[in-house]
Amino acid sequence: MGSCSCDVCVNMCRTRPCWPTPEQAAALMDAGYARRLSAVQVIAYTERGSRITALVPAVSGKEGMVQDDLGAVGQCTFLDNGLCELHDKGLKPLEGQVLMHDKISDAPRLKIMEQWKSSAGDKLLWRWDAEKLT
Repeated sequence: MGSCSCDVCVNMCRTRPCWPTPEQAAALMDAGYARRLSAVQVIAYTERGSRITALVPAVSGKEGMVQDDLGAVGQCTFLDNGLCELHDKGLKPLEGQVLMHDKISDAPRLKIMEQWKSSAGDKLLWRWDAEKLT
């Protein structure tokens, strides 16, 4: 299936990058995209407001930064000529894969957040911090 260029999908890419699982973020780094990711810190809706940090495609102009979720609003660095440049490479983050045109919600992001609360997620953040500068 090709990348969708409908107004709903492209508008999502213009307003907030979609979140990958830790495994997908590792694949993005393996593909050489560490510099185009950002670390986003959010207060989770579970466990009495615990802080979660996830690696996500950066907002254009904020590549390599650490920011809170409110600062991660804007066009995705991977939106190119109205299409996701990761889609055809098999690297499109899970959140973008599962959102449906008429059902955009935070439910997929909440499930992905839970996956970042792990030692694998922590190790990946350390790896990114070292690789984003190389």
